[in-house]
Amino acid sequence: MDALFVRDLVIFVVSMFAWVLRVAIFLRAICSWLPFNMPPLLYYITEPILSPIRSMFNRSPLGGSMIDFSPLIALFLIQIVVNLILGALLQWL
Repeated sequence: MDALFVRDLVIFVVSMFAWVLRVAIFLRAICSWLPFNMPPLLYYITEPILSPIRSMFNRSPLGGSMIDFSPLIALFLIQIVVNLILGALLQWL
């Protein structure tokens, strides 16, 4: 296999995984505003990401507000991690 093919494949997989996570978090935030129950799959995909962020945010001086900022923080952190991974891949190969 060509090194460029492997690099492009890893970039594609990382980008698609991040896209799925972003869409799931966005849909969960939208579902929380609507009067019906959230699909369980959406909860299982997003809760491992949102729960630690929500816990840390609630312990901070900014915590305790009525608005849950954990989806916004998660989207921001996902973008940072993807940029770091893709930047490292582009320098490495």
